[in-house]
Amino acid sequence: MKKIALKFCGGCDPEYERVAYFEKARREAGERIRWVNLDNGDFSAVLLVNGCRRQCPEREVKSKGKPVFTVKDDSIEPEILIQEILSICIAGGNRDCNSR
Repeated sequence: MKKIALKFCGGCDPEYERVAYFEKARREAGERIRWVNLDNGDFSAVLLVNGCRRQCPEREVKSKGKPVFTVKDDSIEPEILIQEILSICIAGGNRDCNSR
């Protein structure tokens, strides 16, 4: 089971239901991912769930030195997001899951 830190933006101006999106992703991940707090320190990667394209908390997340998966909207199916996290997070580097 991989430990992935989860960080939500503050939600000041969300353009989609970011919590509902994450809940779908969490269900898809099932027991394969253990979601932890960003302050935990013991994780393989970070999932940053932004409500819009401003990505306010990105600097804080990238300062942790772990691979970052960034969600800016709900255009990527949660199933694909989880597949990418599970296949790439150990390899390292930053990854924007909406950058294809």
